[in-house]
Amino acid sequence: MNISTFSINRQENTSPVEPKRKSRSPKSTLNDERNLIHLLKKNCTEPSHVLANQLELSNGKTASSSLLRRMLLA
Repeated sequence: MNISTFSINRQENTSPVEPKRKSRSPKSTLNDERNLIHLLKKNCTEPSHVLANQLELSNGKTASSSLLRRMLLA
């Protein structure tokens, strides 16, 4: 058996590789980001955990203070 024939047969018998999932879907939507910017403009001196509580009261979604900081930096 020739080596090149063996490698061709081996490649034909392998199963197709499924693509990996690239990343997680974002938790926040564009409306959430707009609401956050609106809250930030009204309360610019408030800490991020207070803004997270106000955002949760306004739209019902929970968001951590670190998520809010990342949204503002992006």
